[in-house]
Order: sequence, then structure tokens, then C-alpha cells
Amino acid sequence: MTRFTFTLAIVSFAMLTLTPTPPAGALDKIPVIFDTDIGDDIDDTWALTMLLKSPQFDVKLVTTTYGKAEYRAKILAKMLTVAGRTDVAVGLGAGGRDGVGGQQAWVKDYA
Repeated sequence: MTRFTFTLAIVSFAMLTLTPTPPAGALDKIPVIFDTDIGDDIDDTWALTMLLKSPQFDVKLVTTTYGKAEYRAKILAKMLTVAGRTDVAVGLGAGGRDGVGGQQAWVKDYA
């Protein structure tokens, strides 16, 4: 885990747990584009989950990065489906499309 990713996770956690949630309708949601190398470590999975559960954020797009783009996109698409957020677009990033990882069995039949 990089120092930036760790810092982002800590800041996200602090924002979600320490910031009081305003009454419904009192806050305009902040649109978010989340760029991730999900699939290698748990940090990006937690970050995406926190973003999706946060009433302050409206996740619009999730993109993959750092290679294995198709594998990472399958993880994202399946997570978004499980979360009931098929309205969130998934984009393939740079760094190569081919590759597999530890979650391959979970996404093997997922398009």
C-alpha cells in the first residue's frame, strides 16, 4: 500500500466516522470519480465501499489503473452489482488489459 493510498483511506475513514451526517436533503452530494488499482490489496475495496455508503458522495465513475484493466473492471462491476449500484460507470484505464489476480475465481464468469 502506498503512502498516498494509506492517507486517502485514513482521511476517508475520518470523514465518514467523525463528520456528522446532516439531515436528508440538507446537503448536495459531491460527485466522485474513483481511480483504483483494486484487486491487489484490500485498501481499494474498503475505499470504494466507504464511498458508496457515504451520504456525502455520489460515485459517478470508477476507473481502473496500473495494469490488469479487464480483471480490475470485472471486480468493480461485480462489487457495484452486489451493492445495487449498476448506475455507476466503469472505465478501463491504462497500463495493460491482460492479467489475473487473487479474485479471479470470484469474477471468472463475470463480464
